[in-house]
Amino acid sequence: MTEFRAPPGRFYADLKTLRKAAGVTQRGMAESIGVSVPAVCRWEDGTAWPSIDKLPAMKELLGCNMDALVHALIRTKGCDS
Repeated sequence: MTEFRAPPGRFYADLKTLRKAAGVTQRGMAESIGVSVPAVCRWEDGTAWPSIDKLPAMKELLGCNMDALVHALIRTKGCDS
């Protein structure tokens, strides 16, 4: 089975850019939103996605708006329905 990778320029790249611009480490992000460091790593390499309930904390931590995070996820994952 081939491992899924998100296409370039999608959520994982947006997330990494926002995190670095906010001066937040992967560990800092993980601790702030209550996930493991490996979870943040998977989000940033495109092999996993954060659950929607983590987005408000991510928004506050990264200083971005919710629309930016939700639209990046939709752009990456697409809509199944």
